[in-house]
Amino acid sequence: MVENEFKEDQYEIKNKEWKKYQKDCQECLELYYHFVTFTNFINDYTKEGKLYKIVSTSKYDLSQLRELVEEISEEIVKNSNFKAFLEKLNPKWKDGKIGISEISSIPEQIEKTGAKADEKLQTLVNNLLKLAQKYDECVTSYLEKVFFGKESKEMPYPQEKMLKIPAGMMPNFSISKRIDSYEKKDLQGEGNPITIEEYEVKSPEGDRIIFAMAQDKKGRVYIDNVYSPEVGMSSYGTPAKICQMGILVYKPEDYNKQVFGISKYTKEADSYKYTDISNFFANIDIIKKYKEELNRRASGATGSEDMGGREEQENWDKNIEKEIKMIEEITRNFSLEMRKGFAWGDRPKNEIEEVILREAKQTIRELIVDDLRFLAVRDKIKSKNYLMDEMVEKIVEKIK
Repeated sequence: MVENEFKEDQYEIKNKEWKKYQKDCQECLELYYHFVTFTNFINDYTKEGKLYKIVSTSKYDLSQLRELVEEISEEIVKNSNFKAFLEKLNPKWKDGKIGISEISSIPEQIEKTGAKADEKLQTLVNNLLKLAQKYDECVTSYLEKVFFGKESKEMPYPQEKMLKIPAGMMPNFSISKRIDSYEKKDLQGEGNPITIEEYEVKSPEGDRIIFAMAQDKKGRVYIDNVYSPEVGMSSYGTPAKICQMGILVYKPEDYNKQVFGISKYTKEADSYKYTDISNFFANIDIIKKYKEELNRRASGATGSEDMGGREEQENWDKNIEKEIKMIEEITRNFSLEMRKGFAWGDRPKNEIEEVILREAKQTIRELIVDDLRFLAVRDKIKSKNYLMDEMVEKIVEKIK
């Protein structure tokens, strides 16, 4: 088992069910590292190798792989030419070490180098190819079963999925419950912005956790971050404590060499270095639920939560309009008093108007600052100063 060491200060979840779910997410990340991300470290197919230890000690049924490894191990021991043959195909494969994700390239290397394989070597190569294919199939089924509770012919026994989120921890993804929305650069920083929406959940024990849900221009949905707003910020501008949610925040692309074991879910990414694995993580409950909500919005359907949120927004807009009219009247009267009551002397008219407008803007700012604080909280995409300037200019245009 790969040890997943979290060195940052950790946010401690108080709710027992939520804490168990967090632990399950962390364990799933370890399993994923173990069987998928680090497959290139699986390169010894004897009984002394890493793969045999994995398939022999797993608490889940991987007997199909174990039997294949046992057969191949005997063939490797008997065939003294195997190591030299592999090294001839590719100098990197010396001492019989070849990453399991590279096995499928053996036939291509045989054709490329013109190397000859006798009957025994060819049987061994065929068995290795069979092992690689079976590993990919079994690991996919294994992870589907353990993570998501799916059954298959490779994993026919019922399994309670580990990534089953407690009911109270699932965010309500209605627009009215969204607490923030913003954009950031795409994964490769190539100018295709990713839209982030944040939703908060609270436990009876006082936990506050925010899920930052991401959607990109390719239609992929994933969890960009999970954090608690209670921990404050570090000097680096990041949360002072990490709410470590393991596999939940795995990104939808990975290096090509780090995706063997879930091949049925992979597709090409924009960069030749990466592979798109978003279809695998689309099985996670939270991601699935959020995608359903986005599809619902796209279809034009309106949920009861959104109706309530729309009503609330409309009422708020009406109140703001009333206050703006009141501010307009106060500012207009103020401007008239300035024109009448000041000894302007021979100052040019345009200069007088400039002073009056400047003072009017300051008055408007003082009158509406509290409402703008509220407005800025509701819409963090724009800065408070921009909102202030926008509102001031709107009112000034009406009183000129």
